[in-house]
Amino acid sequence: MASLEARTDFLARRDIALRLMSAKGLRHTSYAPMMHQFLWYCSVPVRPPHFASFLGNFLLMGGWFGVFWGWVTLMFILIWGRRDVPTSVLILSPVSAGVLFGAAMAGYFAYSARKHQLPSWSELQAEVFD
Repeated sequence: MASLEARTDFLARRDIALRLMSAKGLRHTSYAPMMHQFLWYCSVPVRPPHFASFLGNFLLMGGWFGVFWGWVTLMFILIWGRRDVPTSVLILSPVSAGVLFGAAMAGYFAYSARKHQLPSWSELQAEVFD
């Protein structure tokens, strides 16, 4: 039963956060990226990026981008037949791309949350709109 209460609390806070960011003038694609929408559709309780921690955004954004970049690198090698690519490039390319992208996105969301004076996740309550 506690799981149902936690899920209901998460959904209520998420909806308040989305309405608050919309009211502050943030673009929908910024406060509800497609990856987050997909995770929410799959019932994964991930916070909107402006309310997630720097580390959480870094790992989520960088992890997904690193996997995508690794796939692109693998497809490049398979399609173009570049068999002489060093293993270090195969490993370091997606890792460095994921780290750079994750840090950039986490920094952007932290900056944007401060710029728009968004409260912390624990401070989100229905009274924000009353």
